[in-house]
Amino acid sequence: MNLMGILGGLGLFMVGAFYLMVAKQGALGLIGRNGSIGIRTRKTQVSDVAWDAAHRAAAPLVRTVGIAAVIFGAALVLSGFLWQQENPPAVTMIIFALGYGAVLVGSVPVAIRANAAAVRAHATQDQSNLFRHR
Repeated sequence: MNLMGILGGLGLFMVGAFYLMVAKQGALGLIGRNGSIGIRTRKTQVSDVAWDAAHRAAAPLVRTVGIAAVIFGAALVLSGFLWQQENPPAVTMIIFALGYGAVLVGSVPVAIRANAAAVRAHATQDQSNLFRHR
């Protein structure tokens, strides 16, 4: 049994499941602003309006990253059972690198889209508050 494949794959499954949960609940506005779950950047945590807008805008990308993580996780677990060597074969190491790399690299456009939506939402909120106080 190849532990790198099996444990690495299970880790990617968990990451993928977390991303899919954040995508679904974030798109529905079910994740309140907090310090532990969600897309937590300075711009998304400015207000509840910015937080919700960021999660709705980034949900499709978060879902894509989550699906990729689950697929790579399945491939890793499969490689762990297929190649029963003490040292992981190159295929397992490549799938491992691609899977975790996809999550890391995929998180960049997620943060960019979320931040842009948060800035727009916060600016709109500030303008509406300005007009209310006149």
